[in-house]
Amino acid sequence: FAPLFTLLEIVLLDADLARPDCVMSWNFFWSFWVQKMLLVLLFALIVVPVLFGAWRCKLKHNVSWKEVLTEPQYSGQDVNRAIRHCIDTLLMMYPTLAKNTLDTFTCRKLGQHHYLVADPNFQCYSGNHLGMVIVSALLQPIFVFSLPFGSLYFLIRNTRHQTLHKQVNLDRYGVLYARYEPPYLWWEGWRTVQKLLLVAIQVLLWRWPLLQANMALLLFLLGLASHYYAQPYASPVLD
Repeated sequence: FAPLFTLLEIVLLDADLARPDCVMSWNFFWSFWVQKMLLVLLFALIVVPVLFGAWRCKLKHNVSWKEVLTEPQYSGQDVNRAIRHCIDTLLMMYPTLAKNTLDTFTCRKLGQHHYLVADPNFQCYSGNHLGMVIVSALLQPIFVFSLPFGSLYFLIRNTRHQTLHKQVNLDRYGVLYARYEPPYLWWEGWRTVQKLLLVAIQVLLWRWPLLQANMALLLFLLGLASHYYAQPYASPVLD
């Protein structure tokens, strides 16, 4: 997996891979689709082997899908690890994924037509750009907004039912809250919202560089002040 993750690091940094003597330039179109394909590929590498193993286990022990996916003696632990790795992948890719989808809707008028701010070679809402708009419109509610607000809903619901510290929840979703002190279990959601706001400032305020810089600075100061006040981590080193 080392070459795959090396490529992932390059794509997440949104690096320009093209040199002047390259045959094919690395533009917004390629960046957009490679990021989405890597997301699908990573999920497939995590989920498909687990589902295949669960299917074999189901046939071998003649049990239901619910039992084979939840009971530790079957494939429960593999399923827990797969869910945790999917969440880790989303958290890692979240800032670039959010920026990439928001970039798709940011256009400016040049002459008679509107062109993409991220890459003026693309005319907005026509040709290749239309496909990117459709995919971004689907991804925004599924990934961009569901991660912070879905995690907050999960915490509220399981706190109410006092099931946050069940072993199955810790194994699957502990990356979202296990490292925080009890009053601040929702802190990962706040950190994700900060990332989303920073990306929105970068993408949506491109017309006003001074306002953009001041809003980003204000967000950084708000994040530092909230962290200093709350000291939310269970580990003093992280606080």
